Amino acid sequence: MEIHHAHDRFFRSFFSQPTHLPSLIRNALPAEVIATLDLNSLKLEPGTWIDRKNREHLSDLAASVDIVGQRSSEGQDPSGGSNTGSGSNDDFGRSAKVYILVEHKSYRDPAAVLQLLRYMVQMWSAEVRSGGRIPLTPIIPVLLYHGPAGGVVESFSDLFPREMPEVLKRYQVNFGAEIFDLPATSANTLRGNPASRAALWLMRTARRGAEEALTELQAVLHGAEDRLSDEEYQALARYLFETGELSAKELNGKIELLVHQWRIREGLLTTAEQLRKKGFEEGEEAGRYRERTELAREMLTAGEEMEKVARYTRLTMEELQALVEEES
Repeated sequence: MEIHHAHDRFFRSFFSQPTHLPSLIRNALPAEVIATLDLNSLKLEPGTWIDRKNREHLSDLAASVDIVGQRSSEGQDPSGGSNTGSGSNDDFGRSAKVYILVEHKSYRDPAAVLQLLRYMVQMWSAEVRSGGRIPLTPIIPVLLYHGPAGGVVESFSDLFPREMPEVLKRYQVNFGAEIFDLPATSANTLRGNPASRAALWLMRTARRGAEEALTELQAVLHGAEDRLSDEEYQALARYLFETGELSAKELNGKIELLVHQWRIREGLLTTAEQLRKKGFEEGEEAGRYRERTELAREMLTAGEEMEKVARYTRLTMEELQALVEEES
């Protein structure tokens, strides 16, 4: 599965790094859940599964973490004895950790929890195939969302008819995902290191245009500008370029005009200038058009009306109709 969309690329590459993954988890989960987890043990897990028809499925992020007070080695009980048999010791070993599965959505997708469920089943199936036994490792599903308001549902049961007879409800799968709703988040509630906070806030504001994104980025980083590495500034600048409408030269000019804190200015300008010098000007419109058409296909598949897709992707109705005909 090839990932085209710039939001997905940025999210996966940035928050799969060990320095940023704990900050994402701290922001995404409630404090009472975080209190049960030993984030020092947080470890990124493979996020790709092959199903029985040899089709590849790629989740955004999957991680494992120990439960506080229940850390134990696989196959060992807390007293150090063997844990290969059945019974409470085996239960302890299997419940010593949880998986955290994070899916990112930058557009409206009411069925996103269905996608999460598919990934959860694939993770459990892989665990069983690798020799695991019951009980399975618990999974905390998280949906990071920064699309239009009301674009996702939190509970899987909300996908079914509300008027379903009570006696039938026990046959339906039900689980709740933790929704990390970026548009509903304020800057002063973000936790974690400055680079992670800046990345999340930039994801929240990037669609509003470079001027607002650059202004708010300076506010979020106020007092912590020197704590970001050159590579982190490069990732932020590249994301601004790939998700915006400005050419590399225009972005360079906006940074020079609007960014007054010298460390932020230096960090962003270096990348903007590199983009310009390396010839990203040539063919960048074609690349952005591919990004917009990929997003349009995803939104149309999710059942969005063409008028909304047109507003969101800035494609014309004629271009959208051509996409529909290609898929039919």
